[in-house]
Amino acid sequence: DALRYGIRPRIMATETSPGHHACLPAWDSFQHLDNFATRTLGGRYNAAPGNVTRADLEAAKATLQRMDVVLIMEELPQQLPQLRQTLGWSIAPDSLPQANAHNTDSTHQFFSEE
Repeated sequence: DALRYGIRPRIMATETSPGHHACLPAWDSFQHLDNFATRTLGGRYNAAPGNVTRADLEAAKATLQRMDVVLIMEELPQQLPQLRQTLGWSIAPDSLPQANAHNTDSTHQFFSEE
């Protein structure tokens, strides 16, 4: 049922390299900064940089149309009614984590000074 609701399992990599996040495979890099949602939902995640097309956007929109729940993670407390209504989940807003596990000291590994 998780796939029916657009929830995909995450594969965690165990190898790390400098400037690379431990939970991502070594080949996964620019995709997060170049039309991530369109790549992910449109089915061409590994398209070369700058090569995401209008057809990819249309494929991504078609994928969204098949989903019962679409969440804005930065606004998760406001999104909880969707989970309650569609999936029957009852999550208290005050039970949600308020921050991720990343610290600001690690950002230098992923972003240049530009």
